[in-house]
Amino acid sequence: MIRLVVVSTLFGLAACSPPARTYAPGVEQNFTRACESRSAAPGFCTCVWDKIEANVAPDDFAALEQMAGPEREASPLMHQLQGYQTACLAAVQREPQPAP
Repeated sequence: MIRLVVVSTLFGLAACSPPARTYAPGVEQNFTRACESRSAAPGFCTCVWDKIEANVAPDDFAALEQMAGPEREASPLMHQLQGYQTACLAAVQREPQPAP
């Protein structure tokens, strides 16, 4: 499911990733909205975005979005993003959840 979140989010950001050195403010907002619509884990999407923003150049992220499915799945960057997802899911599952 998490893999679907990233792939779906990447498609949603295709028009938003500028060829700049930093991500435009709307890219984070679009990523977060798309991710949160597919993930119920509090903090998961923010964690993944923080890792993407810190470690992935916007041009590389945009290039990944343009790849065809099999090429994207084989991309080292996709494997890197999946690692972020795994790490973030583990991190948010360890955090105590606030009482209702």
